[in-house]
Amino acid sequence: MAVEAVETGGLVFVAQDTVPVGEVDVPELLGAEQELFDSAERLVNANWKILAECFLEGYHIKATHKDTFFPLGYDNLTVTETFGRHSRVTFPFRRIEAQREVPPGQRRLDGAVTSVHHLFPNAMLAHLTHHSMFVVLEPLSTTSTRFLTYRLTKGPATAEALVAAKRDAEFIEIGLGEDREMARAVQRGLESGANTTVEFGRFEGAIVHFHSQLTQLLDDAARPAI
Repeated sequence: MAVEAVETGGLVFVAQDTVPVGEVDVPELLGAEQELFDSAERLVNANWKILAECFLEGYHIKATHKDTFFPLGYDNLTVTETFGRHSRVTFPFRRIEAQREVPPGQRRLDGAVTSVHHLFPNAMLAHLTHHSMFVVLEPLSTTSTRFLTYRLTKGPATAEALVAAKRDAEFIEIGLGEDREMARAVQRGLESGANTTVEFGRFEGAIVHFHSQLTQLLDDAARPAI
């Protein structure tokens, strides 16, 4: 059976069940000079939506990443933007403070922030200090997910760039392990039945957007065809 595919933003989007891909409205996310240098696959005993939420808010940084990400960043300080069903969450580093002394027209965010594009519904592209990381969450059941990561250089894969990218990736992987453990804990909490509802906070706009778009998509799918 033939499927429809479209390449945009440096990524390839493939339709399933003969549903047209249509216009994929995403910015240019990956450059032609970026090169894949690592990939990994893990099984995580948590629902894929819980894992997706780990990328979309800053509430958990101080508690979950107290010795990794938090010393370099802030507690619950993010900028959230949405475009269509997708979103971008920007996490600043403390080193961004140095930009105060730089004239506005000369300020640069590269190396001063981590930006995470959530490509609805189950893919994340994070632009980190020395590499980019593409994450795909494949649901296997309501309580298990295949967690796929692909790591790319920020530019041409020179020897120096690869050393920096791999060092960056090793550090980020520690934080990802902390996120996965947190997701497993959330899954256990949900399975306990202690809470009948979950309420998102005012700074979790990207998560609210994610679930709103997912609900709308499911409602549309369940609506009888006229």
